[in-house]
Amino acid sequence: MKNPRLILAVMLITALTSSSALAGATAESEAEDALTYLGRELETTAKHLIQTGEDTDDVYTETNWKSVADTFPEKFDLRTRGTVTPVKNQNPWNTCWSFADIASSETSILNSLGMTTEQYREKFGEDLNLSEKHLS
Repeated sequence: MKNPRLILAVMLITALTSSSALAGATAESEAEDALTYLGRELETTAKHLIQTGEDTDDVYTETNWKSVADTFPEKFDLRTRGTVTPVKNQNPWNTCWSFADIASSETSILNSLGMTTEQYREKFGEDLNLSEKHLS
């Protein structure tokens, strides 16, 4: 986008409205100021668009669009990368949702570390095994 101030205003509003650390009148007044600023920016952009027929933030020409074939591989399987932890038995808890969430978290951690399950086991002496029961 061409307007970094608009991006900063949105980020400020998001941070102020989602942060419990900034509770009280100060956070509310800062959020109101940010909303006022954002409103002015949007109004200015809208007026420019109406008067000239040109969008000030033309994301379509600024972005290098690629086709799906250029972006994604034809085939992708995490099992071939070695970052999928073994299948686990959910009996007797019957909490398949927690097993699915934990399995995806374990895979995400391994990918973030840039390790396979075997490399993790070699380095730490045990498999990466988060608690499905604790999540449920």
